[in-house]
Amino acid sequence: MFQISFKDVLYLILYAIPNTLFSFGILFIINNVISGHPEFLTDYMGMVFVAVVIYTYLLNIIFQKQLNKYSFSILYRNEKNIFDKILKTPLLTLEKLGSQRFFTAVEDLRIFAFLPETITHTVNSLLMLLLCMAYLFTLSVSSALVIVGLIVAIAGLYMIVIKTMSKQVARLRRLNEDYYEYVSDVTKGFKELGISSLRRSNLMKRFLVPNRDTAEGLDFKISYIFLSINLISN
Repeated sequence: MFQISFKDVLYLILYAIPNTLFSFGILFIINNVISGHPEFLTDYMGMVFVAVVIYTYLLNIIFQKQLNKYSFSILYRNEKNIFDKILKTPLLTLEKLGSQRFFTAVEDLRIFAFLPETITHTVNSLLMLLLCMAYLFTLSVSSALVIVGLIVAIAGLYMIVIKTMSKQVARLRRLNEDYYEYVSDVTKGFKELGISSLRRSNLMKRFLVPNRDTAEGLDFKISYIFLSINLISN
């Protein structure tokens, strides 16, 4: 559904690398100054540090602007592509799938709009992690090994959570598809619903309200669990 080319991914990776290197440079300077290394206690080191901070800040502004522009470009390109595919889909297939499938597909595109940011953040984090781990090994091998063990443990926990929650995410998607089907039914039978208060009440109490209540609880549960595991990883 969502299309992103290898060229797009490579472009995002190349954007992330300079930002990571400068961010690591800031941490490197701070740590060596605190540690009292003579070569980092010179008169000009303050100017070097300020210059690196300012350059990193400006680079981040340019990077975020280009990243947002790039993300929206990919999003709207995919929106046009999916609409074109809908128009080219045979009528029998459209009737079989139902309009709710296309509503959820369009909604999913908005979620995938964060993919470019996710790619750059992942590359940034992994590169920073590798640089910091390499530096930490030069300071204390035992401490570095403890950190590696923690990272592996948290990564394993994260994979278990993702695998466990995949069924819940699929269930939430089905609930949203049913919701869009109800919305479609309302738009198609608006006159009949306007005439009959019994039909309106039946639609709300038996279908829409239970659907939204269940989806709300499930959505909150999924978000809370992922938020918790992200806080642990951070």
